[in-house]
Amino acid sequence: MRNLDFKYNLIDPDVDKDSAYVLPQQFDIDVLHYLIRISLYPEKKEIGGDVTISAQILHTTNSVYLNFYDNLVIDSLFFNQQAVKYERSEKNLKVTSDKVLNPSDTVSIRVVYHGSPKNLGFSSFVFGEVNDISMVSTLSEPYFASTWFPCNDRPDDKALMDMYITSDSVYTSISNGKLMEVSVKDSLKTFHYKTFYPITPYLICLYSSKYSHFSETYVSAEQDTMPIDYYAIPKHLEYAKKDFAGHAKMISFFAKLFGEYPFIKEKYGVAEFLWEGGAMEHQTITGIGTSFVKGKGRYEEIYVHELSHHWFGDCVSPRSWKDIWLNEGFATYCEALYIEQVYGKEQFESKMQTLKLPVFSGTVYDPQYNMFSPTIYYKGGWILHMLRFEVGDSVFFSILREYFNTYKYGSASTQDFITVAEQLSKKDLSQFFDQWLYKPSNIITATYTWKTEEFVEKDSLYSVRITLKQTQTDYSCFHFPVNIEWFFDERTPIEKTRVYIDKPEQSFVFVFKHKPQSVMVNPHLDILGEFTETQ
Repeated sequence: MRNLDFKYNLIDPDVDKDSAYVLPQQFDIDVLHYLIRISLYPEKKEIGGDVTISAQILHTTNSVYLNFYDNLVIDSLFFNQQAVKYERSEKNLKVTSDKVLNPSDTVSIRVVYHGSPKNLGFSSFVFGEVNDISMVSTLSEPYFASTWFPCNDRPDDKALMDMYITSDSVYTSISNGKLMEVSVKDSLKTFHYKTFYPITPYLICLYSSKYSHFSETYVSAEQDTMPIDYYAIPKHLEYAKKDFAGHAKMISFFAKLFGEYPFIKEKYGVAEFLWEGGAMEHQTITGIGTSFVKGKGRYEEIYVHELSHHWFGDCVSPRSWKDIWLNEGFATYCEALYIEQVYGKEQFESKMQTLKLPVFSGTVYDPQYNMFSPTIYYKGGWILHMLRFEVGDSVFFSILREYFNTYKYGSASTQDFITVAEQLSKKDLSQFFDQWLYKPSNIITATYTWKTEEFVEKDSLYSVRITLKQTQTDYSCFHFPVNIEWFFDERTPIEKTRVYIDKPEQSFVFVFKHKPQSVMVNPHLDILGEFTETQ
């Protein structure tokens, strides 16, 4: 998700893993497949749903627990094709079997229902209009998929999916995966989409409107082809052709950097939808707010961000919402990586500067009710940037590729990523991640002084001492490497030194053939800090 100005940092404190939303019993099942049939009635702002969930039992039980908001009326419910008893609370559904369910058993739960979905979170289910044209869209992150279909709404429980969307024949309906069939019956049109790769519930989506459609083709390094489908309301079609351009190049860039686009048997796509806070990386079909489609090409970074999530967030999903930085910190740094590749080092450093805030509230890991804040996006991106400086480019990109390849089509925790980073770098990174990821620290602030202490005439060498003193008040002592650049007269090349700081105040002595005229600490923004020269 690209939350453009962070004013949408919603969290419902009643919905988290430790409360009454995801129950412990929901870890007794592994959903294998969702068959979702949704009929849309925009004029009444209602839906009709018919969802069949196939799941494997992991632990002995006699009940299956799901998430499903109770304002939607259940018309019928079947467990293994038999009508059974069920219980409901506001956000949960308990289905009870008449026999004990054992590990490895496969069960089927079918729920037929209707009603008007609650529009919670960012925009979990919206009936709206754009330029007097009806539009329906969803955005379920982080835990609002069950406002419109029953599911095991855990980010780590992935499944395959078939989605059937039925509406008036004037509308084009869109969902995840590959479009398999469009059928028309009387005045109704049904679109059938199928995923060939697993998907987590919060990424399942639908959009429906009088869309205009255009496309381009991505060609992989192996010469496989894949459609890139774009959907815009007719009034925005020419704008969209300008704004959406370039995705094939973006996909190629990330495929070379991390590994092939992970949903190549399906598609990639972008569609206008009804959330005006930014965009959302729904698997294979990113949603972009209609107000951002202006034909000015101003929001390239949003499209880069959402596309990169298809590696980090969609293909490798977070084990829990405590690990949300593995989505948003990664995608934010991917924006910077793309800028570095396309626009050069200077623009890359400028991007990192925009991500450097003086204060970051809370922790990056387990942010609780601060999941969609600059701490997760900006500081999360900075953590990757500093890890790159810590281990070097070659090792850093090997870490990202190995992490992606190890956990693709599944989920990963923060510790999983740290383990990969330590294995490939052959370094103990506990201090690094503790101070930046697990502790509620802001940025490094430090002063430095320097002076030429001695000139050894017979060797024509200058001895120079530089002292760095950490001055931040929220964290006693950061440990970090930092580059120092020494400037001489205009005929003498710049000299670069690198030191490692592990004390609140530290001095270093260097010897040069020429007398330094000036000094810069952290000249290329390798470290999240502010270094100020003092007398």
